Amino acid sequence: MSKYSLYLAGSIKIWKEQFVPKYSKHFNNTIALNEPGTLDVPADHTQISPFVTKRCVDEIKAADAVLSYMKPYATVGKEGVPGVDSSWECGFACGLNKPVIALIDDLEHFLYFEDQWMLSHNKSAFISLDPKVREYALESSHYTDPVVITLTDVAEIETVIAQYLDAP
Repeated sequence: MSKYSLYLAGSIKIWKEQFVPKYSKHFNNTIALNEPGTLDVPADHTQISPFVTKRCVDEIKAADAVLSYMKPYATVGKEGVPGVDSSWECGFACGLNKPVIALIDDLEHFLYFEDQWMLSHNKSAFISLDPKVREYALESSHYTDPVVITLTDVAEIETVIAQYLDAP
């Protein structure tokens, strides 16, 4: 049985292309990871049923924390700003006083969050394999006492998140 439950906030397109091959296999031992991309979500997001939306809201409510894996991307055949749904999910989790942990691939990815000031200032922690992320965050005047955890191996991600959530 899993010790914690996490909800993954992020683009379904990015989830399929980047998160699944790199990170998904490292979860579901001590942390149950709810990956909304596994739901029946059509490519045309205007066709997503209210059931899917309600299910995501219920999953965020039930989760111990939200894992945010957000990056800029081109929406499928649409104009506009991508990531609004994921930002809403993170904000909703913050409103419920749940930790929001950002998973960061590298410094360029981290700088995307820095441009998203409401997101960057409301993350409980940042986790990355790139030690440059920690160095930059600790030296940046943008953050006050940031929690930045550097992994030495992607396989330790689940253990490190559980340890973070265990801490008082």
